[in-house]
Amino acid sequence: MMASFVAFKLACVVLVFMVVSAPLVRAITWNEVVSQLVPCLNYLRNGGAVSVPCCTGVKAIKAACNSKPAFALPGKCGVTSPYPISPNTNCMRYDMKYHLHKGKKKK
Repeated sequence: MMASFVAFKLACVVLVFMVVSAPLVRAITWNEVVSQLVPCLNYLRNGGAVSVPCCTGVKAIKAACNSKPAFALPGKCGVTSPYPISPNTNCMRYDMKYHLHKGKKKK
């Protein structure tokens, strides 16, 4: 019973990171997330103080999920992009080979 509650807490933590974080250029894998959060299991099971390795893992996940700097690249480089850089962009709508410089959507 306790193990399933801990697993539920861990899943909630992972879900929060997935919801509030932007997509990645290379998606972080489930195994990478779990390995970063393993040091948090003692806290999730027993409460008390959060360990330094736990906080380090949480910070690593946040850094991996934070792609907001990518959104600012065109502006910082003084260029416009024909493609929106956003977590909501559906890359499947764009034919990058054919429309590389035109920014046209697929039909």
